[in-house]
Amino acid sequence: MHFEMKTLLRALSGAAVLAIYGCGGGGGGNADDDPATEPEAPVVPVVRPLSGAAASGAPFTDAVVTVLDRTGALVGTSDPVGADGRYTVTLATGAQPPFVLIASRTGAPGETQSLVSVLESTGSVANVTPVTHLIASRLSSNGDPLTLAQDLAAGRAQLSATQVGAAVAEIRQILAPVLAA
Repeated sequence: MHFEMKTLLRALSGAAVLAIYGCGGGGGGNADDDPATEPEAPVVPVVRPLSGAAASGAPFTDAVVTVLDRTGALVGTSDPVGADGRYTVTLATGAQPPFVLIASRTGAPGETQSLVSVLESTGSVANVTPVTHLIASRLSSNGDPLTLAQDLAAGRAQLSATQVGAAVAEIRQILAPVLAA
């Protein structure tokens, strides 16, 4: 029994040394070291990659999709859209929704062709089509969806999820009779 007591004391002593060593000796006990008084680290939003299809009836082949956030900052650019119309954009850290997506390509006679879309949240799928272009036109101050991105970048416009939702509802209402037929 005496041997078991020595073993137990050695084990407890070793555990105590390890516990003290694990504390790290990192402070002098100031109130500033109290975790309850330390400021919390800011929460950085996690944004997933965006993906979707860019199409105008047929794939919008060779278009590059750029994404601007609600501050007008460029927060992502895709590789050229392939023959399947698919694109993927990895957004910059801190990108803030709503987002304006612009798919642009050079057409046959050298003119730039563009389609615009708006994504109201940090969802992961956003298609860029003539219908989304129409929605973006409703959000633009002059009806041109391409100026929506310019106004954001210049600070002349701001988008909210409420505004985007209202424009989507308006376009759904306008298209309802056509879709029903």
